[in-house]
Amino acid sequence: MPKVTKLVSTKKQPIPKHLRRAGFAFVAILMLALFYPRTEKSVDAGEEHWQASLELAQDAAQSIQSSRWNNASSDYENAIDELKLIPSDSEFYDKAQEKIEHYGEKIEWAQRKIDQPSPVITAATPKAETLEVVEAVSEVEEPPEDIEEVPEVIEVEAVPEVVETEAPTQQNCHSSYPSVCIPPAPPDLDCGDITHRRFTVSGSDPHRFDGDNDGIGCES
Repeated sequence: MPKVTKLVSTKKQPIPKHLRRAGFAFVAILMLALFYPRTEKSVDAGEEHWQASLELAQDAAQSIQSSRWNNASSDYENAIDELKLIPSDSEFYDKAQEKIEHYGEKIEWAQRKIDQPSPVITAATPKAETLEVVEAVSEVEEPPEDIEEVPEVIEVEAVPEVVETEAPTQQNCHSSYPSVCIPPAPPDLDCGDITHRRFTVSGSDPHRFDGDNDGIGCES
């Protein structure tokens, strides 16, 4: 009897449709993750310099309150240096240009204060401490031979000469702010330049601290 050889089919079974769809979706997600550009929140490079300039301006305002004009001028100069580092594409650039001009005016004002001559106080210069007035005793008759004639010496205490000098003026405070001491303009101060808050405002208000005219300055 002849031998019969059974042939086995080697044809591969087709992949189910749901598996093929899942594979395509996985590949698509992988491609997006690898090649789609990632967007990150941009950081404004000028914000740090802006905050630093505000802190320096606050220090300068405190120096003005205590009449330390050299410190105030130096702090404003450093604040301007920080503002100049803000790039032109920053949202703080336009405000920085305004502050540079504003702080420049304050530096000029502080420099005028520095250049003002200090009042000179002249110490009292007393005259001679003791004046000796010698009055000779007139000879009326011949004194005895054993008595020596001595002139009378009168000591007069000198009165010191008092030189009146004008007392140096105290810190210059504007009358529109009776409850705190704030110097008059120039320069034009903002609420951010001083430490006082919610103080009484009356009169002309040269710094315009009371924007709503309710008699209270720098309410916030």
